Amino acid sequence: MKVLLVIAHPDDECMFFCPSLSRLQKRGGEVHVLCLSSGDCHGLGQRRKCELYMSCSVLGIPRRRVQIIEDDGLRDGMGNVWEQERVKQYVVQCMRDIRPDIVLSFDKYGVSGHLNHSGTAAGVLLAFRTCCQLKDLQGMSLYILKSSNIGKWIMLIP
Repeated sequence: MKVLLVIAHPDDECMFFCPSLSRLQKRGGEVHVLCLSSGDCHGLGQRRKCELYMSCSVLGIPRRRVQIIEDDGLRDGMGNVWEQERVKQYVVQCMRDIRPDIVLSFDKYGVSGHLNHSGTAAGVLLAFRTCCQLKDLQGMSLYILKSSNIGKWIMLIP
């Protein structure tokens, strides 16, 4: 079973998807990661890319299955809105290359409300719908990480 995880930045894989990735790996999943930016908002892109590769290695995902996109239209930043069509192009290409059984990503709220996460979700959904119409890419399943109100959880902490 091939799995494609689509994330916005380095650290999303471990902050939000680590339990899912661990379980999929234990079930024999071949996990691939498509990261749509280097996370260079504060000039740390090179460092964050290295951290992504190291994190994926710890999770059992070899570097050859990790792709990081460098595109000025997909710049990291809380105020940067990503065009879903641009995201879709990268995701569709990756789907064609990998032919995953499962695609895993954010829901429309992007877990933390980060605009890049929401843009990732919109582009992934558009890519999934596009690929479902292509005869050679049918049969994939899309799983999304459901956002919840973090405020309600913080209020529960004594």
